[in-house]
Amino acid sequence: MKRREGPPNRGSPYANAYTPKDYNSWRQVAGYFDGDGAVYVSIKKFVLKIRLCFYDVWRPQLEAIRDFMISKGVKTRRLAVQRRKLGEVSYLTIGDPVYIQAVIRKILPFSCKKRGDLLVALEYLDNKVTADEAIQKLNELIKDNRRSGYVRKARIPYTRSEGILEGRRFGAAAGARAVMVRVPDSVQEEIRIDRREHRSSLRELHLKIRLYSARY
Repeated sequence: MKRREGPPNRGSPYANAYTPKDYNSWRQVAGYFDGDGAVYVSIKKFVLKIRLCFYDVWRPQLEAIRDFMISKGVKTRRLAVQRRKLGEVSYLTIGDPVYIQAVIRKILPFSCKKRGDLLVALEYLDNKVTADEAIQKLNELIKDNRRSGYVRKARIPYTRSEGILEGRRFGAAAGARAVMVRVPDSVQEEIRIDRREHRSSLRELHLKIRLYSARY
């Protein structure tokens, strides 16, 4: 028998049960996030990129959450769709760090299952921990089966603000060095090997280039 998707027909006695109710409290949003929400963390060159995502196979449910967010002054991205083997899944994302901090502070007092993830994200966005420390805490949650994912290493010894500043400095310095310094092919190959086989951090590779520049 083919699985039925979406809400039942309007003539069904259960049709009203599938009508999304308006969200009117952060407690409700926290409960939903504990069940079908996630803190996504991407490791960039100098910082961690954090997003809050809400998932559901039924789009009107996420629309109700989005409308509540908008009523509270929170900007979200447009609802998007992921195509999976069992069908389509809609998701709502909050990507701006300012709004992520605001939402976390609102739902954290009511969160249970995802409380650890939210705490780590907030600590990093508040510059209370470095990227390395944040990833280490997330790894501990994974090892304790309180978070899904893989154990990773960031190799970023900066808080978020420090990482942003270091990224800007490196970008400016790299532009100047690109004109003044020509790194030989042998050194470039050595850097590639370090990155591929020894998983050297970008900071370590940058230091190697700077040392070469100082010698020559």
